[in-house]
Amino acid sequence: MNVDVSIQPNNRDHRDEPTYWFAVLEIARERGDFEGAVKAKRQLLRLGVRISDVTDTLSVLRHLTLAEVEQRLADVDAERAALSLLRRSLAARERVRRRSEQRATLSTKGALRLP
Repeated sequence: MNVDVSIQPNNRDHRDEPTYWFAVLEIARERGDFEGAVKAKRQLLRLGVRISDVTDTLSVLRHLTLAEVEQRLADVDAERAALSLLRRSLAARERVRRRSEQRATLSTKGALRLP
């Protein structure tokens, strides 16, 4: 029985395989290509692979300029302020809902007592 085991190139798109993006990620890290590394991480996330590398994140942050850090802090502060407003609004809505339920309960109990 003869089996042809010659290597045949396939025409598959390897961009839907995690191993492809791991290779891209490692090459980008070696070259200091932080944008390429971020792209590779996004693609891995798309494929269901989560990577959490604190040292990699810190090395990316070290390359930021003071202006970029200030801008990121401003963005974080703005998002925090928006979330704080949303939290207050949701808390107020919840208080109103509870009061309405309490009033409905009291009026139902009061209606039952009447002759």
